[in-house]
Amino acid sequence: MKIVKELETIDKYIERTNMEERERRKNMKKNLVLTVSEENEKFRTAKENWPIGDPDLGYYPGVGYKFVFDNEYGASVVKHFGSYGYESDEWELAVTDKLGHLVYDTPITDDVLGHLSDEEVDEILNDIKSLTQEDIEKERIRREIDEMIYTLESLKERIK
Repeated sequence: MKIVKELETIDKYIERTNMEERERRKNMKKNLVLTVSEENEKFRTAKENWPIGDPDLGYYPGVGYKFVFDNEYGASVVKHFGSYGYESDEWELAVTDKLGHLVYDTPITDDVLGHLSDEEVDEILNDIKSLTQEDIEKERIRREIDEMIYTLESLKERIK
């Protein structure tokens, strides 16, 4: 009898939690329109809407924008559940190549950038647009040197 009562309590908790989550998702309003300069807007190649979630709990709205510039670099700008900045209604940006693959060896970033306003996205798009192969090569060399320094420091510590 005690086990049945505990199971009923657990079931009620799950039902209440699911109701709260459905309500939270329903009330989550996000600005899914990215506003960038006309100059950068010309390079936008795609906009995709991504409803993410499940039928029982409801869906989170999501959107992704793709940009490709003349220098063959671009950006993926997203806002969806799980992206850096979604909860605070901000954007996440990744530098990409012309095919949309993420690029991690630029002077702009070696990862994705999160928690960005429209204005910050626009500034970073300008930076990507002005990237050159020389910039990428300098960054690659800088990172190799940093890695060598780190390795040497680690070896020094081992020797002590």
